[in-house]
Amino acid sequence: MGDNDVTLGKALDAAASAHKRIDALEREVKDLRTLTLAIAKVDSKVDNIKEDVEEIKQEVEALRASRNKLSKEIGALMAQKKKEEAEEVKKQFGIDVDKRKVNSEDIKAFGTYPAQAKFYQGITADFFVSVSEN
Repeated sequence: MGDNDVTLGKALDAAASAHKRIDALEREVKDLRTLTLAIAKVDSKVDNIKEDVEEIKQEVEALRASRNKLSKEIGALMAQKKKEEAEEVKKQFGIDVDKRKVNSEDIKAFGTYPAQAKFYQGITADFFVSVSEN
C-alpha cells in the first residue's frame, strides 16, 4: 500500500465523517423547523387567548357597570318604598314616622314582608308590607 492509498483512505473516512455530520445537521435543521412551526402555532393560540381575555375584561366591566346601576336603582326603590311605608303608617294611624326609621327586609319580589317603625326609644310598631302589581 502506498502513500496514495493511505491518503485516499483518510480522505474517504473524512468524507464519511463529514457526511454523517451533515446528516445530523439536516436532522437538527428539520427539528428546528418543526419547533419553529410549533412555536408559531403556540404564539397564535396565545394571541387568541389574549383577545379572549380582553373580551372577557370588557364583559366584566360592562357587568360591573350594570351591577352598579342596578344597585343604585334598588337603593332608590328601597328609599321610595320606605317613604311609602312611612306615608302608609301616617295614613292608617295618623302618626308621622321618619322614613329612615322604617325598617324592612330587602324586598325583591311580590309578596308580604314584615316591617318595623321606630317612634321613640323603646317604642316600635311591627306591621306587614304587601307588594303587588298595580
